[in-house]
Amino acid sequence: MKKSPITNREIASELNNQPLSQETVQSLQELGDVFRQIHRRLVSEGYTIRNGKITKPGSRDTDNGTK
Repeated sequence: MKKSPITNREIASELNNQPLSQETVQSLQELGDVFRQIHRRLVSEGYTIRNGKITKPGSRDTDNGTK
C-alpha cells in the first residue's frame, strides 16, 4: 500500500514538536520536489530505478543483487 505524501498542513502542525526550523523544513520540501521532478522525467524517458541503480531504457538488468 502506497503512503500518501505528507501535507504542508501536517508539517506545520508538527513544527512545534520538531527540532528543525521552518526554513529547514521548507528547504527539505523544495529538495523533495526537485527529486520528484527528476524521478518523473527519468521514468517518462524509459529509465528504471531498482535497488538504487538507474538503468537505461532497453538495457538488460544483469545485476540480481549479487556481487
